[in-house]
This record gives sequence, C-alpha cells and structure tokens, in this order.
Amino acid sequence: MTKYTVEQTDHNHVRFRFIVPSAEFDTMLETAYRVNKDKYEIPGVRKGKAERKMAEAYLGRAVFTKPVVDKIVSEAYCKAASEYPEEIYYSPVITIEQNEPGRDFMFSARVRIRPEAKLCNYRSVLLTEEDRKKADETVCDIPESEQNSTRQYLLQSALINRIADQSTIEIPETMILERAVNMAREFERRLETDQKSLKDYYQECGSDEKTMLAEFASDAKKQLRSRLTLLAIARSEGLEATGEEYDAEIRRLSAMYLMTTEQLKKFFANREGSKLKEDIAVSKAAEFINQTVQRQSQNNEA
Repeated sequence: MTKYTVEQTDHNHVRFRFIVPSAEFDTMLETAYRVNKDKYEIPGVRKGKAERKMAEAYLGRAVFTKPVVDKIVSEAYCKAASEYPEEIYYSPVITIEQNEPGRDFMFSARVRIRPEAKLCNYRSVLLTEEDRKKADETVCDIPESEQNSTRQYLLQSALINRIADQSTIEIPETMILERAVNMAREFERRLETDQKSLKDYYQECGSDEKTMLAEFASDAKKQLRSRLTLLAIARSEGLEATGEEYDAEIRRLSAMYLMTTEQLKKFFANREGSKLKEDIAVSKAAEFINQTVQRQSQNNEA
C-alpha cells in the first residue's frame, strides 16, 4: 500500500513524500508487462512469449517502469492533494527519489499551496479625492438611509484596490476558473428558480457559454484580487480566526441551514474548515481596512 508524508517546507510550499513497497511495485510491473507483452518485439522470440527479465535485458527496464511510474505518481499525488486540508491550485514538481530493482519505489512532489502576495506599505496608502468624489456621486441615487453605509463600503473597496495596485498579488488561473464556474452554476440555479434555462438566456442576450464564462472569469479575478489582498493583510497583521469565532460561525451557519452543529463540524473538519477560517480572517482584515477608511475620513474633514 502506497504511504505518504507531508512536510511544509516554507509558508507557501509543501512536499509530499511517497513510498510504494518493493513487492507491491514489482507486482504492478509484472501486471503491466503481462497486459502489454504482445506489443514488444524481441529477435528470435515470438511476440508475448519472452519472460519479463529477458524483455527488460533487451529493451531496457524503463520501457516497463515508465507507464507504471506515471500511473502511480498521478494517482498517489491526486489522492494526497485531495486529502490535504487546503486547496492546491498549482502543478507539483515531481522527483523520483528511488527506482531500483528490489527496493521500495520512492518519489516526492513539491507544490505551492498558496498564491504569492507581496504587500506594499499598505498602512501608508491613502484614498484620493477622486475616490471620495466617485463614492459621493454613486450614493446620490440610492435612499438616504443607505447612503452612509454604501459610501463607507465604496471607500473601503477603493482603498483595497489601491493597496492591490501597489502590491504584487498572484492569482492562479485555476483559481479564477474554479470561481467562474461556481458563479456560472449559481447563475444557472437562479435562472431555474425563475423557470428559465441557460438556453433561453443565451437567446435573449445573444450570448453563449464561452462568452458568459469569460465574463464571470473577469468578475472572479476582481473578487479574488480583493480577497487575496485582504488575506495577505490578515496574515501580516496576525488576524486569525480564534476557536471561539470559529465555533460562533458554525452556530450561525447551523441556524441558517437548519443543521446541527455536530453535522456542520464534520463537514468543516478538513478543507472546508480551512476555508471557513480564511473567511473569518478576511472579514477581520476588511474591518481593519474599514477602520482605516474612517480614520482617513476624519483626518480629511479636520
């Protein structure tokens, strides 16, 4: 049975190390040889009749090991990545560490687990008069009772964008695609609620699946840029989800989805739990930015 360990090499990378026992690996090689032996040509021997050792000696061991190794690496890494508590959006760097006859087969997979974010001196970034003017113009068309909160939100978004503009925020294409697909699925569900279909929508708007997905991808990139900026600020400021905050969010979701807290805790036990903790950290960073906006507004008015 293939076993693996996980080692975090730095903040953004982990290394998976895999071991396949020699007996198990040899059984795989033998099975692969028997399935494919009719394909190998060896002078003086009818196809499919040569023993594996003879074929290895003539054709080279790599002819038989490569397909088996490729299959093991792909399946073992995919399983390990799916069990890892965080989403992985990058391709691994594979290193075969041992592949000798009679010995355990060993390989490693080093992979980045988080997008790179190099923040600017975000505490010194200021809103501009243009930011305030745009916010004021936008809130003119909404009810007065909502103007203050909306203006604050617009200024908060503007400050996050200015910080992102001056920082280096990496957004993996796989992350954008995943978010865009989820947005498209949610949009389709809303259409179904209104008893419409995507086909009807395409006809009404003169659009198609490719165009719609590209539009969602554009929106997804903007959303992820803001989220990853806030997440980087949260890490810089040490804003993490406490156990009490995590439990409180579980209780809130429990009431929302009419599920017991025990059921939700099981659901959030691994990857989903990490995402929930990230959501809490992002909310804290958003509040940090909100307070920064308020201070800047007070200083601007003084």
